[in-house]
Amino acid sequence: TGLGGTDMALALNRYICVAVLPLLSKYSSLLCDSTSLRIGLVDGLLQGVYSLSKASGLTKAQRDTIQDCLLAVCG
Repeated sequence: TGLGGTDMALALNRYICVAVLPLLSKYSSLLCDSTSLRIGLVDGLLQGVYSLSKASGLTKAQRDTIQDCLLAVCG
């Protein structure tokens, strides 16, 4: 992997924190349906976002975005 792998991981973290998580936060109310499909989806989403929050090298803005998404989905 080397430096190229690190660059790819950082770019992916930036993309997720700038595009994906704000979108999920904005439309988190759509995830509140209690069907079994959505329960599994939300569970997987929360596990993935929580794992992302533990990544080293995240900026404060990225950590804040992750926190906002977790609060929006759980709230």
